[in-house]
Amino acid sequence: MNLVGLDLGGRTKGSTGIAVVNSRTREVQVFQDRELPGARDDHADADQVLLDFLLGCKPEKIAVDAPLTLPAGIVERRPATGPVEYLFRSCDRTLGGLATLSSQLAPIAARAIALKRRLEARRIHVVEVYPRASLLRFGIEAGFLRGKRSYHRNVGAVRSIWRLLDVEATFKLTRGKVETADALDAVVAALTVAAPPEDVEWVGDKAEGQILVPVWRRRFWSP
Repeated sequence: MNLVGLDLGGRTKGSTGIAVVNSRTREVQVFQDRELPGARDDHADADQVLLDFLLGCKPEKIAVDAPLTLPAGIVERRPATGPVEYLFRSCDRTLGGLATLSSQLAPIAARAIALKRRLEARRIHVVEVYPRASLLRFGIEAGFLRGKRSYHRNVGAVRSIWRLLDVEATFKLTRGKVETADALDAVVAALTVAAPPEDVEWVGDKAEGQILVPVWRRRFWSP
């Protein structure tokens, strides 16, 4: 059974990390979107290239690190009580994430929601994850996740986190390397969706949209 973690970036090639985990063989493969078939064609549609690759993986589930729903104030699922409900979802606020409709995240959210609809039309289950929250709950020190030491700014931090997670004690990395934040986030996304039901929980308002996160301090792959 293949489970896919997707650290979705913008449409610019090279900003999206992908991890494919085979839960039966415990093999992990890591890709960047610039490596995908057809990605080097300057006239290629980046979304179609990504979709074709994901479908080719024959995944049972795909975990996406990007907003898959919009704030309640925008879609009028409930009356907004203030400006914050037009920018943030409750799951964003609970987990300390960026505003879904921030200038940084809104274009990625639009891309993610469109991709989700195309995947679900093919009966593929898609869930939203937040790797930074997953890492914290997997026991990674908060200092690695924000500020100057953040793994998004420091390649050394990526390597340190990868060693601390000790994923390769159980899983075998058969393709690619975990040396960038995109790759790490993709693997963590896949591990989150691969966890047994008792090791994860949903955060947020079900009507508005929820994020799947691990239960605190529980790593299902640890011996």
